[in-house]
Amino acid sequence: DDVYGTGLGRAVFPKGSAAAKVNGSTGSITYSNNLGTDKRIGLKVDLPPSDNERTNFNKVRLKLVINYTDTVGNIVPDLSGNNNTGTIVGGVVKLNDGGFRFDGSTGYISTTKKIAVTNGFAIGIKFITGATLIDQSLFDTGAAYTGARGLFIYLRSNRNIEIWISDGTAVTLLSITDVLSINTEYIFQMSWDGKPGTNNIVVNLNGTQYTLSTPRTWAGDSTNPIKLFAYQGSSSVLGYSNCTLREFVYFEFECKI
Repeated sequence: DDVYGTGLGRAVFPKGSAAAKVNGSTGSITYSNNLGTDKRIGLKVDLPPSDNERTNFNKVRLKLVINYTDTVGNIVPDLSGNNNTGTIVGGVVKLNDGGFRFDGSTGYISTTKKIAVTNGFAIGIKFITGATLIDQSLFDTGAAYTGARGLFIYLRSNRNIEIWISDGTAVTLLSITDVLSINTEYIFQMSWDGKPGTNNIVVNLNGTQYTLSTPRTWAGDSTNPIKLFAYQGSSSVLGYSNCTLREFVYFEFECKI
């Protein structure tokens, strides 16, 4: 809700309407008349007065949450710059206020990213459930539910979230029970080092943390790239979703000395 920076200390500014100039604890900012379009935030910041070059522009931070739909045709670009692009398939509506709504029968997003787990990984997905709860995929890298190597996150009509993990020889099913409701926004976060252990899988759902255990080792999937809101069956794509996707992020942990 506030804009703040490190110039002359921590400067805090209140909300303002378009064209409004507001005074903060230090300095002032002017909100742009441009209400914002694709690829444009629509906000002007006047930096605090000179302080003998102690303040650099890159030290001023804007506390913002920005959702936007930035696609080229059916291609969803990778904002990390690593070229792990996504492709819109089937019944997907691009929303003016940001995100994608899936039709529950044909729509999903395919990607080119294949996971290779060395030091661990983390997934973050912001989504909104549909008007009805159906069995549907949230995230998939292969047909883990059949025993094929993969990681599969499944939203169930019984309000549960299931995490299926397969090392290619056996499957572990983990559940977070009775947590889903219709027409509700969720932020799902999961981190795991890919190794067997007790309480080493950490899931956070809207601020509530769950720890899960698995006997499986999972080094990723070199065959099947990530699919969002559908899963790869043995011969066809299944598990279509009626959710709305707002944001998706994937991190691979790296440790260097």
